[in-house]
Amino acid sequence: MTAFWSRIAPGVTVLAQAKVLLALLLVLYGSVPVTAAELFRVTLVALLLASSLVLTAAHENAAKSRALGRVMALLGARMSTAIGLASGYGATWQAVHPETFIGIAAAAFTSTFPSAKLPRLLLRVSLLWGAGNFLARLLLGGGVWLGVVSRAMLLERWRQWDWIPTYLLALLAVFPLLRAFGSAQGAERRQIRVFVYGLAIGITPFVLILPASAFFPSFNDWLRQPHIRPIFLSVTYPFLMVFPITATYAVLYQGVLDYQSALRRA
Repeated sequence: MTAFWSRIAPGVTVLAQAKVLLALLLVLYGSVPVTAAELFRVTLVALLLASSLVLTAAHENAAKSRALGRVMALLGARMSTAIGLASGYGATWQAVHPETFIGIAAAAFTSTFPSAKLPRLLLRVSLLWGAGNFLARLLLGGGVWLGVVSRAMLLERWRQWDWIPTYLLALLAVFPLLRAFGSAQGAERRQIRVFVYGLAIGITPFVLILPASAFFPSFNDWLRQPHIRPIFLSVTYPFLMVFPITATYAVLYQGVLDYQSALRRA
């Protein structure tokens, strides 16, 4: 399973980066108008793209840095969804969905830390879910194009629930890293600490929001109200920006992962 992910990961990552770049170009050229509050989302998407491009460009020996870069790319693609849906390419945006591999990407990153002891079953389930959901979305998109599947199935009903297992698998992949924080020693403990702290700050507002969104669909409708949405974006997205900024800075300038050491070995 891990060998298969290693083969497809570069292609999945490039596809995710292409989606993010397209989203930013749509905003830049005015195809998708954004409000002042929406600029927080655009800024986060740009940060995730920049971080992923830098980290995935690391030497092939820098396994941890490259794995983290893939996570950043897929998160960026996920965060760009609202931009894509606001354009005229909503169905295509949802049909081509590399971000469904977020779970296996997070698991692959965690597995680069020996002390995390990630269950291999989680790797298999995450990869199977990612591949299955990716193909299912492609088939639904083809059905929409042929006129045999309604756009509502792809744009509304399918995306209302499939993000739940995607993020659940990603969170399950992070838990072994949190557990390893207490037992890791030396450099590995320092590496894990940076990402645990950055992640903790980034997801703080979502600890309550995500469960509410999953179990109470009306909560999502409330968040989309014109007078609520700007407040929601202004409060939550600055927290999310902490993770790519701190992680990338730590990797590039503090040598937290293997980016600089791989350069020296090369």
